[in-house]
Amino acid sequence: MSSVKLSDAKLKEGSRKVQEAEEAQKVLKINRSTDSDSEMHRLKMMSIRFILVVLALVIILALTYYVSILNSSAVNAMGFSIIGAVVGALISYLLTKTKKL
Repeated sequence: MSSVKLSDAKLKEGSRKVQEAEEAQKVLKINRSTDSDSEMHRLKMMSIRFILVVLALVIILALTYYVSILNSSAVNAMGFSIIGAVVGALISYLLTKTKKL
């Protein structure tokens, strides 16, 4: 009789542990989906940054071409210094962003 009670107690404890494991697995699945969503968001943000950097470089190249068309050396110097400042700011921004990641 006591062995039957003991086996019933073990069975109840085992079923309780199975339920706890199933609940933990559900929580783990939720965390995985959240991680996947944050990973997708991070990838989207990185692709948007990449597109913006490429667009900025195209604009800088267009400005360089426009400034090089002008013949005045003062205008050329001023234009290239502005372009250099923009490129420096862009590089500084990108370097500070990569440190935070």
